[in-house]
Amino acid sequence: MDLPSSFSTAMAARAARLSNEKTLARLQELESRGEIRRVGKHWSTEAPPTDLTAAIDRLEARTSNLRIVRDRARVG
Repeated sequence: MDLPSSFSTAMAARAARLSNEKTLARLQELESRGEIRRVGKHWSTEAPPTDLTAAIDRLEARTSNLRIVRDRARVG
């Protein structure tokens, strides 16, 4: 079974058919080698975001509700 790019310890344990304790130890080993990283309560195989990516994400989050209003004056 392939895991998604973000998964919980329990999900990995079920996929590997191991106990949570053994799975957690293995995940921590992979984290120390830089193969995965912890994101909150989940694990991720994705590369960490760059400063530029994080800045763009913040900008998009702040501007998602903006609406562009154009001048409706007609020429002619």
